Amino acid sequence: MSTQSMTITNVSSVIAQAINLLKEQHTGPVAPIDPVSLVVTVEKYRSQYEQWIKDEEDRLGLKFYNRTNEYCIKRNIDYCNKYGAHKNADQHITASQEQTNIVFQQYVPRENKKRGRPTTCTFMEVYQCHRHRIPAPISDNDNRRHDNIPYGCTASIKVKGISSRPGIVSVTYDWQHTGHIPGLIDDLVSAPISRSVKKTLSDLVDQNLDWQNIKHMLRVDREILEKILVGNTAEIPNVLRITYQEVYYLMTQSLQKRAYHDSDMGGSLIKWKSFIVEKGDYCLYENMDSIQDGMFFFAFMSNWQLNLLRENSRVVCLDSTHGTCVGYDRERCFLYTLVARSDTTGKGAPFCWIIINSEAYQPVEHWLKWLHENHGFGPVKMMIDNSDTVAGVDVFILNL
Repeated sequence: MSTQSMTITNVSSVIAQAINLLKEQHTGPVAPIDPVSLVVTVEKYRSQYEQWIKDEEDRLGLKFYNRTNEYCIKRNIDYCNKYGAHKNADQHITASQEQTNIVFQQYVPRENKKRGRPTTCTFMEVYQCHRHRIPAPISDNDNRRHDNIPYGCTASIKVKGISSRPGIVSVTYDWQHTGHIPGLIDDLVSAPISRSVKKTLSDLVDQNLDWQNIKHMLRVDREILEKILVGNTAEIPNVLRITYQEVYYLMTQSLQKRAYHDSDMGGSLIKWKSFIVEKGDYCLYENMDSIQDGMFFFAFMSNWQLNLLRENSRVVCLDSTHGTCVGYDRERCFLYTLVARSDTTGKGAPFCWIIINSEAYQPVEHWLKWLHENHGFGPVKMMIDNSDTVAGVDVFILNL
């Protein structure tokens, strides 16, 4: 099987799994953990308790946020440094502990009586329902899409571990939610999408699917829509909760991962330059701290663009876009484009780009000089906008 066929098969598999996951989940009341006790406890493998919390989030259609205080966070770091990360904690499991993770047991609080020195709890995390906070006053703005998310919910999950059993944690689950009923449509309307759904959407975005593609995948059957129209809202597919905003956010995250090749912006640009040059294309990256602290420019073009430059660069247009590019520290960057009319198509086509993080004219001048001296760029006419940056290089442009 060819590499291309394997890639298509993998993409189809991801899409099929995503459709099944997204359409299998419906609204509706969820079963209680324990019909008798409101607080239950169980011992779990330390390597599995995080996945159990995620599964519980999917079951209820909500999120449990980690609200561990700073003191416990520091102790948890020391605990993991000493006994290893959660994923490697199974090495501490003894033969007598292999029967854990069976069922929840009713939580019985300890009697408040004088004892000896208590067992030191060296690991502790606290998770609370996403509606835990005190509700804020409802806005008078009629354009608010959802109700207020916080309801003062008291549901929580407490995870404890001790040094004598580093492979096991005790999970105490106060599962009774107050102020809202998990699973009902009124609760899900203003709830964030689950982590599993977000992960599925992220996988689809990584396969270069955009909102239009994903929206077509999220279509529900006509029969279900007819039930909703007549007022039968007992079970509504959760896919209807997915909006453009969720997909747009994941698209920006995916683009950011692809754009950042290094934790440092300068290092990332150097790697991008090497990548472009290795493909046989053209790139120029220079640091211009001597003119302005932190200033840089990054110019690039492909082989086909170089041919366009040499054949159709008698009349060109130089333009820039503002507010569309940002750096690592969210600083403003500017994308300049040289556009020429193609004799083949009769339409405008870009033949070189430059990204700069300053409105000074020196980077643009240096860019045009590089094109002129290294690639034979010598236009007869050049159209520019009323920009102070471009106006600063008008003398150089006239001498090209």
